[in-house]
Amino acid sequence: MSNQVGAKGSGKVGSRERLVSNSKWNLLAFSVNIAVNFLTIPYVIYQIGLTAFGGAGLIISMLAPFMLIGIVLGQATVRELSPRYAQDDYKGANRVFSAAIVICAIAAVVFGVFFAIVGGLVLHELTDQKLLLLDWRAALLIAATGWIAQQLTLVVQGTVAATQNYYSLARISVVASIINASTIILVVELYPTTIGYLSGMAIGFCFALLVWALLARQNYPWLFPLSRKAGAELRLLLRFGKWQSVAHFAGAFGNQMDRYVLGALAPLSVVGLYNIAMRLQEVAYASVLKSGEVLFPHFSATVGEPVARRADFFISASWVLNTIAVCALVPLIPLSESIISLWVNPEAAEGAASILRVLATAGIIGCAVNVYLFHSMGTGENVRLAALYVINAILTTGFTVLLIGLYGPPAAGFGILLAATIQLGTVIYLSRKSFADVFTFTKLVHCTLSPLWSGLVLAWFWFRSAFFIPSGWISLAFVFMVISFSVLLGSVTVTAATRDGRTMLIRVYRIAKRGLLKKD
Repeated sequence: MSNQVGAKGSGKVGSRERLVSNSKWNLLAFSVNIAVNFLTIPYVIYQIGLTAFGGAGLIISMLAPFMLIGIVLGQATVRELSPRYAQDDYKGANRVFSAAIVICAIAAVVFGVFFAIVGGLVLHELTDQKLLLLDWRAALLIAATGWIAQQLTLVVQGTVAATQNYYSLARISVVASIINASTIILVVELYPTTIGYLSGMAIGFCFALLVWALLARQNYPWLFPLSRKAGAELRLLLRFGKWQSVAHFAGAFGNQMDRYVLGALAPLSVVGLYNIAMRLQEVAYASVLKSGEVLFPHFSATVGEPVARRADFFISASWVLNTIAVCALVPLIPLSESIISLWVNPEAAEGAASILRVLATAGIIGCAVNVYLFHSMGTGENVRLAALYVINAILTTGFTVLLIGLYGPPAAGFGILLAATIQLGTVIYLSRKSFADVFTFTKLVHCTLSPLWSGLVLAWFWFRSAFFIPSGWISLAFVFMVISFSVLLGSVTVTAATRDGRTMLIRVYRIAKRGLLKKD
């Protein structure tokens, strides 16, 4: 049982200080992933060209909505395995893991084969540039293979996250990121084509799955062999996944809508420019998600606590994540041209910088709903969550088709921005309704949204001032940090303007101080 004890570490789910420690490891791993991808993508564009890069991005975007298989099953695994692991019910945890792996393997293989067969019809509808891929069948089959491995990996990651062993999670994530980038560079060097890029990604995903499987086998031997008596757990996972699948598919489909419309109405080189801008926004946005995803098991474990205690934590977590979001995303707005010029080239910056500014603004507003979404998942409000995602996807699709149809590629990203703004207003209303007896609407808005409006004001100020244009990576990093720090100060200053805000800041400081010093 030594491995079991070691995997658990020193704490149980529910410690607020441990959440900070977990986020620390999550962000560390994600920072390495950012650095690796940041170095890889310019090399890929240089080797295969912007049009081929846009074509690969289009194929990947076709698969993106169906990432729900691995993501939702990973979330369901966290929800069902966490309490069993906390109670030392290793047989029950084994049944949950077994059910999740079986469902994921069957669903991923069935859809992967289906995509490889009929994906060409969708590709034909999205673009008429048939010469982009000499063998689109091979490209689709390769992309589907990597996607299948990725879904299984997500389930194993969810299993590790359920044990709260974020140190191991971070360590293996770093190794997997380096492996993935290395295979992409090696294969693209040998085969500088769209298929070469997709092949490098697929091989990297397969190696990552192997690494994660070895970790699970070594640190959590009670997960193996897979149980054949997991019928009850299978039904629990499917019950949770039913509405989460709807939510994730709707959200992912809406996020990809710009690519679909641009692919149908514009050259693939324009899709490539959009991919560059979206990749930068996704990196910053995902860093916020990484720092906050530890909230999901926490909300699941603390659902029985007094409402007042949960409400205080909800507000504090919202303020922290919103502040992280503006610190990460606001600098992308004034520095959009400089970042893309240095990262890719000045020509790409001419077309992609304006798109990045819009997407970064949408990301800032979109991040403000993340804590509520984690709370809804953790407390079982899956129907409401699915409805939110579906409505947001409908709005995003409608706005995107309308705006790009009227104004062309310059309108890319505005559909996501408008839909995110409407979703934020809805979430504020629902949050107030959930904790109506605990805090006022004014307290909720001030303590959770002060980072957003202060960040957007500073984004406009830095963009309009343009007092210094970075000429290299060192000066860019310096200006980026200066802007981020100014945003942090702005968020703290605006929040501290009221007594409720000051009380919350003191609480956040004390928890963060203990959590950052916590050793795993």
